Amino acid sequence: LTAGLLDASYAERLDASGHRDVYARVLHAFRQPFFVVVYLAAQVASVREPIKAQAVMRLSEEWRDPELYRAVNYIHRLREEWKAQAVEQWDGLAKKWVEQHAPKNHESPGDKDLWREWLMRRTASRFLAKTGLMIESGYLTADVVFDVIPEMGRLLSMLIPIERAIQKYWTDKGQSRIAEWDRPF
Repeated sequence: LTAGLLDASYAERLDASGHRDVYARVLHAFRQPFFVVVYLAAQVASVREPIKAQAVMRLSEEWRDPELYRAVNYIHRLREEWKAQAVEQWDGLAKKWVEQHAPKNHESPGDKDLWREWLMRRTASRFLAKTGLMIESGYLTADVVFDVIPEMGRLLSMLIPIERAIQKYWTDKGQSRIAEWDRPF
């Protein structure tokens, strides 16, 4: 990087693939390696913002997906049923819901509706898990995600007890289909 300080023509040289040496040009323009580091860090930071905006747009598009819409509506209907009970009883309601839905065969005529409800729960959970991962990794802030998905809190209040009940159900059965690292307790 210091070559640009000593020889101004060094910044005009080409690399092996025929591109100009951008870093030497930047260093020659600033005359200080420290300012070059600050400049390059600002360039990297400015590239991240459009990528985050693109992620928010993609999240918004997925939020409007018809399949996810049906799944969220189902979770909201289930929440309306459960609101008649005290919140402390929701773990029991979740356990009962899982026992009704978990072992069902999607091909049997009597169980098709239960299987469809199971898949709607799974669709909503998968979407929220993805958004949660983006928040945990620091890629998006919780405020941004809650702006895109205003119902996030209500959905989580329903899905957390159900997901825990699912994992407990399969663990108690000794047929755990859930990886050891993917358990909330």
